[in-house]
Formats: sequence, C-alpha cells, structure tokens
Amino acid sequence: MHPREVFKGALIANSYAIIVAHNHPGGSLTPSKEDLETTEILIKAGDLMGVKVIDHFIVSSNGLTSLRETCSYLWTKKNRLREGRTESKLFLPSLKHVNLPLIYE
Repeated sequence: MHPREVFKGALIANSYAIIVAHNHPGGSLTPSKEDLETTEILIKAGDLMGVKVIDHFIVSSNGLTSLRETCSYLWTKKNRLREGRTESKLFLPSLKHVNLPLIYE
C-alpha cells in the first residue's frame, strides 16, 4: 500500500495523527521486514505532511502487537537524526490494553 492511500483520509479530515493497523491471517504477531520498512516509510511521510504516526498494530487471532512498544527505535530521536530530523520524540501512554474495533473494507 502506498503512503498516499494510508494518509488520504487523515489529510481530508485535517487530522494531526493516525494509528495504523493491519492483520496477519496466519496468526503471527511478529513484525516482518516489510512491516518494519513500511512503518518507517509511513513515519517519515507523516513527518513531511505534519501527520504523526502514533502506532502501527499487527492484529491476528492471537491478539495484537504494538510496533511502538516492540520496535520503539523507529520513533526515536536518534533514528530521526540520521535523516536530519531534529524534533523530539512523541511520548504517549501505553496502548497495550486498548480494544480497537476491526473495520473491514
């Protein structure tokens, strides 16, 4: 999926931030290399557009995983400095126990 498709609704709604989620039908909650690369691209694209990516969840029949909690380095200031970004890290409370409705398209 292209970042423009992910951010389209947020931009139309003039949103400040988004939470991304996708499913792993096989039940794995471990982020794949593609999941990590996509998350990093979305964070960078969001920074350019002024729409923060708060978290990226992987959802399966075995539960959900927060990439912000398991791969927090994607959101760190050090990671941003490599790209010339200097804004501070966005701190948020844990979303571990949040129940999210599933939306099917």
